[in-house]
Amino acid sequence: GAARRCDGAVRRHGGTPPRRAAPPPPPRGAARRGGDRPTDATRHVSVRHGGGAASPQVYVVAFHAATARGELVSKQALPIYSIERRLIARALRREGSQESARRAAALQLNGVAVGRPSEVAALSPDVLVHDTDQDCISAMWAQQKTHKHKLVAIMAGADRHICPLYALATAYTMGCFKRHRYHDEQMNYLFPELATTSKSNPANKQITSWMRALTSSSPNVQYRKFQVDELSSTITSGGQRVGGINEMASNGVSAEFILFNSGHDAESISTLWHYIGVTLPMCMPGALVLHGWRAP
Repeated sequence: GAARRCDGAVRRHGGTPPRRAAPPPPPRGAARRGGDRPTDATRHVSVRHGGGAASPQVYVVAFHAATARGELVSKQALPIYSIERRLIARALRREGSQESARRAAALQLNGVAVGRPSEVAALSPDVLVHDTDQDCISAMWAQQKTHKHKLVAIMAGADRHICPLYALATAYTMGCFKRHRYHDEQMNYLFPELATTSKSNPANKQITSWMRALTSSSPNVQYRKFQVDELSSTITSGGQRVGGINEMASNGVSAEFILFNSGHDAESISTLWHYIGVTLPMCMPGALVLHGWRAP
């Protein structure tokens, strides 16, 4: 500071300030402002994303290491984001069987509804309605856990690998619904094999087995040629709910709007939520993200 004031005084009197040598560079490996220079040992690089995030296996290893030390760790399922949903849909489509088309349709519908497996099991054509105002299909989805209903928006996806309508059309073309018979006096489930499962083989266990059949560690012979290396061997059906909620939040959808898509009960936070009814426009910000589009 003193040197700058001296130079300014010299210039004001018509002189030229003396040349000063530049400050020496910091020694190699010295700490910079904000922390030490990152090294290859501290930088996490994701094989799947190309950098910036750890691979799913890193989280699995960290989870087991923490539980071995007796630490309290979240028991939530490993998140399944849109990138995993695309990989699963592509693998099932490459396999090409009728069973794969049926599984792809169920998984895509459960993904865009941020649903629990028991919810996709309760889906019926009887509750599907075309909304002319929002120009999409809507459904009232039963939630067994909260004993309430959730409104679901079903629209065209950003691409064929994340589009529930494309998955349903493919399943229909493959003949997955040709044995369905409409009954006026009973529920017409779209996936009756999931809706009529016993307690020993519930819907969540079936959907988990579908996804794990595509992992690289699976002994499943049918999908051996179509396994997805990016999928963790501990993947579960609940991951679509966790991943969908986190993906909406990370794409700018506020928590107040996420509630309409996820179906969570917020009355314990405020009585106001007891009076706010769910409408389709309220579901649209989150629905756009879940279908691969940008949030408004």
